[in-house]
Amino acid sequence: MRPVLAAPPENSASTSGKKVAVVVFVHPIGDGARVGIAYDRSVPKQEVQADADRLTAAGHWHIADMQVDNSPMLPNQPPTTAALLTLQNAPQFSPAGPQIQPYLQAFQRFNTIEIDFLWPSALAKPPHVLSTPDYVETLLCENGLYRYIFAIKKHTGLLADPNALLRLTVSQPTNPQKPSEEKSGKKTEGIVLLRNVTIGGCILLLLAVAYVLSKRHR
Repeated sequence: MRPVLAAPPENSASTSGKKVAVVVFVHPIGDGARVGIAYDRSVPKQEVQADADRLTAAGHWHIADMQVDNSPMLPNQPPTTAALLTLQNAPQFSPAGPQIQPYLQAFQRFNTIEIDFLWPSALAKPPHVLSTPDYVETLLCENGLYRYIFAIKKHTGLLADPNALLRLTVSQPTNPQKPSEEKSGKKTEGIVLLRNVTIGGCILLLLAVAYVLSKRHR
């Protein structure tokens, strides 16, 4: 059984009640990020590459490494696709908050997507729902994690930037790549890499996936 990049999308407890087609977990590191992607089905590698190309085009970022795995998430289950990306020259924060727009554009082809953004300095806030002609966004702000769920209405063209719509005035974290032990030890209630695992455990799973995939594809 492979280490898991994200909880199976079909098990994601989306407040919209809709099945999530793809879950993206973003771990900012310095001027880049490690990004884990879990699809709810088996996806050809060329489609994963196309999603990655849209992500880099939307963010003007660079992919330093990408690894894809298509083995079953659990025994006796159909195969699903997981990918692990390393982004460089890819700042993940703006004065308005996390850079969600590039991920939103990259996975616009799906009906419902979830983006889990590790943000150690983020504090829990009441959830909100934002409805636009482009999508319906549900944002759950937990300690150290921003969880975005988008029900996409517009599958082609440029999507509205959630940060611009909300006019957020949140501070950029001073050191997003070094979460404190206290915050990294807290359990998250959303879908991160596995339900009810610690943020520190999420990072370890990302590292484990990178190691296993690197060994498998040699």
